[in-house]
Amino acid sequence: MTDNLDTGFTPQDSSPAACEVHDDFFAIRRAEGDSAMLLAGAILLSDLLVQRDLAAHGTTVDSDPDRMLIGASGYLTSTPLPASEDREWHADDPAAAANHRWLLGHQRFFVLMQLLIVSVKQLRDKADAEAVRDFAWLCRSSAHTMRYAADFPPEIYGDVRDTMTPPAVNAGFSGLQTRDHRELVVQFRKLKQEGAMARLSAADATTVREAVGEMYDAHLWVCDRFGGRTEQSLLMEQLGGKQETGLEAAEKLAHQRLGYFAGQH
Repeated sequence: MTDNLDTGFTPQDSSPAACEVHDDFFAIRRAEGDSAMLLAGAILLSDLLVQRDLAAHGTTVDSDPDRMLIGASGYLTSTPLPASEDREWHADDPAAAANHRWLLGHQRFFVLMQLLIVSVKQLRDKADAEAVRDFAWLCRSSAHTMRYAADFPPEIYGDVRDTMTPPAVNAGFSGLQTRDHRELVVQFRKLKQEGAMARLSAADATTVREAVGEMYDAHLWVCDRFGGRTEQSLLMEQLGGKQETGLEAAEKLAHQRLGYFAGQH
């Protein structure tokens, strides 16, 4: 990875070098083969790891009675899962626990992004109630996953943030580097270009917009929780220029992405 960092690339780049740095930091391993089996295995493993982490360290956020966080494998297989018991946050080594949760939450979100990519394609092709239901569920599960990744006391975030700076990663380290995010946005654009939202009923279109909105609201919540109202993101610090806060940049991004789901209803 050192060679990639030394040659440099723009912080918003999604080139192979930028993607590899992002994958390496979050311990993401790409594989080829039966994509359905690989995704099923990844989400099941994630369910187990997140459940184990919550049992060990508890939570600082609201309870999740609908199992939107670790219910993905149950939803995809139509298998009801037992309710989880919430515990208050506790960690003998808070910084280590926070970094581990940040890692697990991002790993899970990358798997969900892959599922969302498939779901958006289905929404473009079918635009029926089942495609809407699946897409909306995955958006809401993704929202819960973002909150889970940030589910530790805000005062610990400085320790987490410090790990995402050179020489461990490139300056301006950002989720915009990942190939999953790039492909998801490509699918959002295609959905708009093909007029898929206009083919939905008014009720289904509203369901889709609200679910996407919930996902981006969760991202704003994370930014605000960790000082984004007054501080810049790592990316904005690297880009320099206008002193835009992390929350302001996230709000602009959310507005742009939600524009892909504007329809005629």
